[in-house]
Amino acid sequence: PIFDVAQIFRDQIKSNLFTVIDDSGVVLARVHEPDQYGDDLSGDVQITSALNGENGSGLLSYQGAIYQVVYVPLVSAGQTISGVLRIGFHIDDEFAGTLKRLTRTDITFVLDDEIVSSSLENEKRSEISATLRSNHSNDIENQSIIDIEILEERFRCTLIDLPISGAKYLIQRSIDNEDRFFRRVRFFLLIVGLSSFAFALLVSIILARGIAGPIRQLADLSSKV
Repeated sequence: PIFDVAQIFRDQIKSNLFTVIDDSGVVLARVHEPDQYGDDLSGDVQITSALNGENGSGLLSYQGAIYQVVYVPLVSAGQTISGVLRIGFHIDDEFAGTLKRLTRTDITFVLDDEIVSSSLENEKRSEISATLRSNHSNDIENQSIIDIEILEERFRCTLIDLPISGAKYLIQRSIDNEDRFFRRVRFFLLIVGLSSFAFALLVSIILARGIAGPIRQLADLSSKV
């Protein structure tokens, strides 16, 4: 019954990991791995905190992938904590793509020097993977910012540790794309400037002609007087 109820909740929230843990820290059900249960997770700090009534969140590496995880205490009708829900969402290419759309910056997640998700195209991803395995990875780790070239495109990168063992994320910003953007901005500003100058010149000519006519008429009249 516990597994069936857990599966219903998991389908509702569309999580990738869904684990039910009892009040002693023992796994009652894993919806994502139905045959794996009964192991003791009481040594997990986040689970211990949840058993003490505190909601928690963090990252989890699991089967070669990185997950965003939340820990929620299960409170029974008597207001006593009867267990914990651990719910995980996969940090995948779709998640990395969402971050790129929000920040206009490519991002690559790495676990044990292997790329697990990225907003980059497959060809560029392969180049990044090779770079991480080469001596350049030491350069990236030892410097806060470094420029690298991937498929004849220049990127400015920084590698940042995540709070789980072996996990990092690499931020990449295309220098060439930024250069193209600024060139378009400069061209647009140049067109606006020239258009403004031409408009001002046209207005001044029209005004000059409008004023010159009456002045000449006054001059003719005054000469006749």
